Amino acid sequence: MSIDQPNVHCLADGEVVAYRIDSRYPLSTLYTRRRTPSRLLSPHASPSFVIVEPPIQIKAGQLIGHIGPYQGMKKSEERKLHLEVFTGQDMVKFLADSRDWARQLPERERTWLKLAKGTKVISHQDSFKKAAPPTLDDPGHESADDLLIPRSLLDGLRSEWTIQLPAAGEQKARNWYRLDNLLNDAAGNLIDGWICEEVGATPWVSPWAWKGYDIIVNINPLEEGMAYFKELTADLGLQAMADRWDKGPLQTRLYDIIGTGPDNKLTASKIKSALEIPARAQSIAQLFIQYESEWRYTAKRMEPLDKVLGHTRTEPILNWIAEKERWKALGFWDEVADKVKLPDGGKVYHFHPVGFLGWLGFREINVTKEMLKMVFEGLKNTSGKDELLQGMADEISENAERYRLDTPLRLSHFFAQVRQEVGATLEVEENSFIFSVHYLKGNFKYFIDHPDEANNYGYTTVKASLPLSKKIELANRMYCNKIGNGSVASGDGWKYRGRGLKHLTGKDNYQNFQRYHRDFWGENVEFVEAPDLVHQDPVYVLRSGVFFWLKNGLYELADKGGGPSNVDAITARVNLHTDSYGDRQRNFKRIYANESIFTNI
Repeated sequence: MSIDQPNVHCLADGEVVAYRIDSRYPLSTLYTRRRTPSRLLSPHASPSFVIVEPPIQIKAGQLIGHIGPYQGMKKSEERKLHLEVFTGQDMVKFLADSRDWARQLPERERTWLKLAKGTKVISHQDSFKKAAPPTLDDPGHESADDLLIPRSLLDGLRSEWTIQLPAAGEQKARNWYRLDNLLNDAAGNLIDGWICEEVGATPWVSPWAWKGYDIIVNINPLEEGMAYFKELTADLGLQAMADRWDKGPLQTRLYDIIGTGPDNKLTASKIKSALEIPARAQSIAQLFIQYESEWRYTAKRMEPLDKVLGHTRTEPILNWIAEKERWKALGFWDEVADKVKLPDGGKVYHFHPVGFLGWLGFREINVTKEMLKMVFEGLKNTSGKDELLQGMADEISENAERYRLDTPLRLSHFFAQVRQEVGATLEVEENSFIFSVHYLKGNFKYFIDHPDEANNYGYTTVKASLPLSKKIELANRMYCNKIGNGSVASGDGWKYRGRGLKHLTGKDNYQNFQRYHRDFWGENVEFVEAPDLVHQDPVYVLRSGVFFWLKNGLYELADKGGGPSNVDAITARVNLHTDSYGDRQRNFKRIYANESIFTNI
């Protein structure tokens, strides 16, 4: 049976009926539903806009839409997204207040390194290393524009692309970073090489200082912009109007960033070329531009465009008439302004959406299941825990910055500890309970007080697995009367045995996790009543480790470096008296240096 696919529709509701597609083929019957007009789902008329009542609250990081098909008059279908970020609030006051606040923030909140215009970029030499680092006397080129670099980018560089030099005599400590395809010369050519951060001298800035951001109040009307566009390609007698646009505040600022070129014109191709140069793209993204939104339609605003386009009553331009009708249909501003507290006149400050979010620190982190299989090397050639690994990877990727797991260094420290806690095969539930008699007597108060019972649960020479009933009895004795647990008879030892990435153990710790989860994640999950959630749900498995990581400020220790002493400092917070300091150092070295698992997040 052949069906013409575009003519087959899925109906929302109605009575099921049979429809013969082609009488020549008795078996070609399509069963569908008789449409019920009152319940049929259909899109809104086009062009139109939809006001959502009540408004939908959007959380940071939440998916709110998708790129969709866009059909232009003379182009094949493309997939695009129209996204605007604007505010009617007083941005002058906002910037002033933010900058005042930034001056009070601690040094660690300054997360962007400023490379001023004129920064020397030393050309790379294969001989450069810590023992023979670059110097400012080596050959190189000067950058032509200011550029701000986020700390996360520098932390994510390959280890051989960073050289840290301690202070020596009167010379301050220096950090050398190899940066490719970021800085540029005066001609706009990208220059690769090494830049020097002189610790304490090269400035770091807070995002809340809004360094480099400008407010542009664009008072030039639409017809002047249209006249400028028209005069770029032909002499239409609109030069005076075009000149007013060309000398306006927006155009003037763009010339400052991009340059005028030999023809003293600003074209779309020049802007596109500037956006391929990181420093100039950054400067363009740092413009807060106030102008009247195009979503506010008034006939008075449209009339001057008629003259520029050559539209008259006697010689009408039909496409322009249709375009104005479309514009009018989509002009939602006056209908919603009062409801959502937007200015009546439509004048708002517009932000570059990607640049704005990037400046505040949002960036895409992509931790994958394959990366985690490298961490837990016992799972490399298996699939039994793929669902757990994928759930953990997704939870990190979606929340990396909030969880302070947003750099290769932080991730490597985090998983060096986790790998030691849960082993090579990611055992997120304490279930083996294989201990020697000697270990039980030496480490658990119950067996110190009842040494003879240790013989019932521990091995002497040969490791042996216990039946489930014995495991339960052992856990109830090992963990009784401590960390919030009751007596042996309470059963708390087994109920609150180790689970999750940190092997959360004891009723007190489950209660602490439950409280923290409510406060930090805004979800009141009953981990005390249902502790199995901590090892059964990949999200809670991951969050149980994040809870300890954040609550104890381990990310701050991680940021101090990747040496053995840095690993030891974190280990001491995780388990001060453990005998696994060396193992955790080896975990870190393998994850961070040898295999560089998280370098390309």
